[in-house]
Amino acid sequence: MPKILVIKETAHGAKNIVSQILSETEEEFEVYEDFSWHNTTTSDVEHGWVYDPDTKTCSDPSVEWLNSAAGKRQTMKSEREEAYGAIGDQLDAIYRDMRDGTSKWVDHITAAKAKTAKVDAVYPLDKDSVLDSD
Repeated sequence: MPKILVIKETAHGAKNIVSQILSETEEEFEVYEDFSWHNTTTSDVEHGWVYDPDTKTCSDPSVEWLNSAAGKRQTMKSEREEAYGAIGDQLDAIYRDMRDGTSKWVDHITAAKAKTAKVDAVYPLDKDSVLDSD
């Protein structure tokens, strides 16, 4: 059972954040009142995780965020941006399509959008900035 040092509340308002993890050979040391020592049942705990004093477990806050609506939206945006390719390459493809009368760029973007389903914006400022589309 790992021994962890937990900060009760950070300056940003986060609570019960794992600040340090002791190895089996290390001993507790005196800490300020903003910190406290705890045993946790989570064996693979890492710095920055959140400690739940009721269950004596720790969890990775990034996993919770990735599963939230905002996290899913950000994942969608990142995956689509990667699939679209570099802006310069896209502009070159648009130029060639206009010159040659083809639709390779539109086909490429359509395939990228189909591969990663749209997740609606969570926050008012996080919207499709150019067109209100898929």
